[in-house]
Amino acid sequence: SLVLAKITPNLGPDLFICNEFSIPLDAGLLQTGSHIWWNIGSNDRIIYVSQPGKYWVTTKLAHCTKSDTITITNSTVVLNIGPDKHFCDSVRMHLDAGPPNAGTITTYSWSNGETTQQAFIKTPGKHWITKTDNFGCRKSDTILFFMTLSPTIDIGKDTTICLRSPIPLTPGGGFNSYLWENGLTDVIRYVEEAGTFFVTVTDEAGCSGTDTIAVKTDPNKLPN
Repeated sequence: SLVLAKITPNLGPDLFICNEFSIPLDAGLLQTGSHIWWNIGSNDRIIYVSQPGKYWVTTKLAHCTKSDTITITNSTVVLNIGPDKHFCDSVRMHLDAGPPNAGTITTYSWSNGETTQQAFIKTPGKHWITKTDNFGCRKSDTILFFMTLSPTIDIGKDTTICLRSPIPLTPGGGFNSYLWENGLTDVIRYVEEAGTFFVTVTDEAGCSGTDTIAVKTDPNKLPN
């Protein structure tokens, strides 16, 4: 009896795809007994590809074979302006959207109106960039800048003390860390000698504040 072998692989027209991709290529419906060979070594009806290049499939049924080929070209826009960032007191940062890919012409569109590869950002908030190449492929990225003010502290005005009459110095509680000029990390420090003393505190956001006091001793001064 005569058996009609229907082998009709059809991968469709060639494709141009922007940026990263993963797409299926389907060799089509198969009659029982058919065999498939892809040029990448698979024997499945459907494969997934994520790289540009030429792909072909051959289907065989009995003594009949048929092949089809598809070419995938691609342009990938590379863009990463970094993670969100926190600043103390003021925002000052250059953001770089990266150069064009070799052989492409790229346009840049920043949220602050700049159209160059780099933008200088001076304000907290949300900032973004869209990068487009001459193939029409584009990619966008967003970054958030947070800003808090550094703590202001006061360990007292310059003063004169009696000999061997220690006084307490403290910037107050509620900070994440304390560091005095002599390496102490206490919230309260007692001094009884002349000198210049200072402390740096750091808050939970990582911002720091410093204050200094000059202490003199007077051998003729009586304790309070």
